[in-house]
Amino acid sequence: MMNRLLSRKRRRGVAWLAPLFRLALGGVVLAIVAIQLTDLASFRDTLAAARPAYLAGCVVIYYIGVWISCVKWQLLLNAQSVPVGIGPLLRWYLAGAFTGSFLPSDVGGDLGRGMLAGRVIANKSALWSSIVLERLSGLAGMFVLAAGTLALSPALLGWHPLAPLAALAALAAGAVILGTLLVRSASPGWLPLRVSRALAQLRAALAGYGRKPQVIVICLALSLLYHMLTVLSTWFVLLSLAPDTPPGPALVAPLVSVIGVMPLTPGGLGVREGVQAVLLQRAGVDGATALAAALVSRALLWAVTLSGLPALLSEVRPFRARQANRRP
Repeated sequence: MMNRLLSRKRRRGVAWLAPLFRLALGGVVLAIVAIQLTDLASFRDTLAAARPAYLAGCVVIYYIGVWISCVKWQLLLNAQSVPVGIGPLLRWYLAGAFTGSFLPSDVGGDLGRGMLAGRVIANKSALWSSIVLERLSGLAGMFVLAAGTLALSPALLGWHPLAPLAALAALAAGAVILGTLLVRSASPGWLPLRVSRALAQLRAALAGYGRKPQVIVICLALSLLYHMLTVLSTWFVLLSLAPDTPPGPALVAPLVSVIGVMPLTPGGLGVREGVQAVLLQRAGVDGATALAAALVSRALLWAVTLSGLPALLSEVRPFRARQANRRP
C-alpha cells in the first residue's frame, strides 16, 4: 500500500514537471529568436511608436471568427436534428476558448465547450460529432491556405520552388487515401490499432451527415473565410506597428496556425511567437516589427479570450446552485 502511494506521488510530480518543461522550452525558443532578430532598444522604439487604433479591427475580427465557428457548429447540429440557438453556442464557445487559454488544465477549448453544451444537449453523439467536424473543417481550411501561401512564397521556409507543388501533391494523395479508408466499412488489418480506432470514430462522426453533404461543403467554405480573416487581423497588427507594411507578409498567418496546432508547448506559447516572428522577417518585415507583431498578437489573443470568463461563470453558477439544492 505504501509503495502505491509513493508511486502515485512520483507520477504527480512528473505530471507537474512536464508542463513546466514545455513552458521553459517555449521561453527558450522565443528568447533565441528575439536575440537573432533585434535588440532591446529597437524593440522598445517599435512598441512606443505603435498605433493601437488598428487593433480595434483585430478585436472585431476575433468576434466575427467566433460567430463563424458557431454558425458552423449550429449547421452541423441542425443536420442531425438538434436545433440550438446561436446565443447558447456563442456562450459555450467563448467559455471553452477561455478554459483552453487561461486555466492550468489539460482540458482544451473543444472539450470545455462540449462539457458545457452536454448539460443541455441530450444527444451526446450528435454533440461530439459536430464539435469534431467543426474542428476538422477548420483544420482543412487552414491547411489549404497554408499550402497556397507556400505555393506563392516557397522562400518563406527556404524551400525549392518545386517543393510546394510536391507538398500539395502529397496533401492531395493523403486526402484520397483518407477518403478511401473512410468509405470502407472497416479499416485494413495492417493499420495500427490507434489509427483504426481514430478512423472508426471519424466514420461514426460522418455517418450523421451522409444525407447532407452540402453542410460539410458550407462548413469548409466558412473555414476558408475564417482563416482569411486571420490574415487580415495579422495585417492590422503589422499596420499598428508599421503603417506602411503591405498586406503580403500577413499571408504567413496560416503557416503560423499550422505550427500552433502542434502540441509543443501549452497553447503554442513561445514557439508560435518565435515562428511568426521568423516568418514575418523572411517575408520582408524588419526584425523589431516582426517580434513586436508576434508578441502583440499573443497579448491581443489573451485579452479577447478573457471575455469568455463571464460566459463561463454564467454557465457554472446555475450548475453549482442546482448541485447544492440536490444535497440533503
